[in-house]
Amino acid sequence: MIGRPMPARVRAAYQAEMRAATTAQARWRHLERAHILSQPWPWPHTTNHLAMFTLAVRQRDRHHRHRRHGTAVAAAFRTGHGHPPRQP
Repeated sequence: MIGRPMPARVRAAYQAEMRAATTAQARWRHLERAHILSQPWPWPHTTNHLAMFTLAVRQRDRHHRHRRHGTAVAAAFRTGHGHPPRQP
């Protein structure tokens, strides 16, 4: 959230998921879990979208690459202006 640091427990869980995403076979699953944790905070949320975009490029996944490019830009803007995604 704008102006509020990520709580230590949430940051630890987020960082663990991001680290696991670089080594595990189930990279998308870890990145999606990190995404849920990071949504209220602009920088981690945007960083996560960029990691997803990078993974899509490396896997030559055209669908995810185009989808993640747009969401990375939107995530940076909307979360940075105090409008994180709504939770279902």
